[in-house]
Amino acid sequence: MSENDELMRTEPLPEEQADDTDDEDAFEAVGKSKSDEEVAAEALKEADEDEIETAKEEPEHETVPGFVGTTQGDIMERRAQEAERLKRKQERDEYLSTMGALRTAKETGKYVTGIAAGVKLMPNPKNPNGRKVVILECLIHAKYVVHIVFDELFRTNPMLNVSEGVGKNSIEHRETQLARKFKGQEITFLITDISYNPADMTDYVLVGSRRDALRKYERATWPYIKENSKQPGTVISVSSKGALINVYGVDCHIRTNEVTYRYLEDLRTFLTPGEQVEVTVSDIEKDQQGNYSASISMKERELESARARAGLIQRNLQTDMDVTYFRGGNSDTSMIGWLPLYEMPAVATYISANALWKAIVPGTRVHVIVTRVTKSGIVRCVCIGVEENDRLR
Repeated sequence: MSENDELMRTEPLPEEQADDTDDEDAFEAVGKSKSDEEVAAEALKEADEDEIETAKEEPEHETVPGFVGTTQGDIMERRAQEAERLKRKQERDEYLSTMGALRTAKETGKYVTGIAAGVKLMPNPKNPNGRKVVILECLIHAKYVVHIVFDELFRTNPMLNVSEGVGKNSIEHRETQLARKFKGQEITFLITDISYNPADMTDYVLVGSRRDALRKYERATWPYIKENSKQPGTVISVSSKGALINVYGVDCHIRTNEVTYRYLEDLRTFLTPGEQVEVTVSDIEKDQQGNYSASISMKERELESARARAGLIQRNLQTDMDVTYFRGGNSDTSMIGWLPLYEMPAVATYISANALWKAIVPGTRVHVIVTRVTKSGIVRCVCIGVEENDRLR
């Protein structure tokens, strides 16, 4: 080795040797460190061991003191079951209590009221191959269903005069239509039978009769009704030209011209089923079977209003009148109608009967001159002309 090489070679300082040693130790430590997967696995293992120890120390369910083996969940479930049992018992007790009242009503012939809910058809047990029986279902307290067969709905069956040659489907359809007119109305009837439901021996089948209730009500009230008296009535059904109104158990038919002095193409725009009205009763008759019949009118209400406003009428005033109907011949012709200007009933006669009589039909609007007001409240007029095709419809 040359002298220069020896001069250039120097010994490492002590600090440098220490640093090199530390680096070697650090490299060895890094080489021996655990991977991330191994660290995570050990952490999960420790967590599982802690959970197992905790589960061993605590019971699976919290027990209730004094009840060995009974948990809080068991107690809550038993309480819910007991509450449900008591509720069913209370409902059943109420059901049987009301059923007892209905049995008493059946035995004493007391009137029962329900709401007509719907109509259904059932096979006739006496003639399974024949036409079906139309039944109106009525609800009492929204719980008890009372069946009223079609024959027990009316005091006089409206289908009695139907020809035997009419097909059974047509009869069923017509009876169903008539029964559905009661839907939603309050129906008064008598309980005629209470029996167990064959499908459910804890339930009952109730059968009622509106016809029996009407006849009983009729015999109790109509002997005291006087001619031309005002009585309350209930609209049962309405057609385009007439209505059926029940007055103290008697179903009375009324035509449009006895309902109002106004011209109506369709009475259903004026009356609705279930409506309470006031009628004037006349021509009361009683047949050999004790059944009553009578004529009724609703026009008295309009006459009363007209009498109260009679002072508003101006004589010799020219106005229009809507013809409701007319009567008479060549020598004595008059029309019954309505004055839109005064909202009052009127009677008009012709100046020239032969010329105008053929041109006027119900619904025609004619020109009139007001002459006077009668004591009954009807305005007297004279017809002076009519325009061709001047119709209300």
